[in-house]
Amino acid sequence: MNSQIPYDTNGKINAIPIIIYHNLTNSMQDYNKMASTITVDLFAQQRDMYNMIQTIMFLI
Repeated sequence: MNSQIPYDTNGKINAIPIIIYHNLTNSMQDYNKMASTITVDLFAQQRDMYNMIQTIMFLI
């Protein structure tokens, strides 16, 4: 799923994408070979972004 927008209507969220990774690697070669692989650095960035969103939602 590349975008959640087609699943939302009139500002209402009808679907929440769930991301699953099967492999965690430091190797860009592994990352480029396997679709279900994520690098350690990218995973950390996504984790930090998630934590930031959770903080913002808590403050709202």
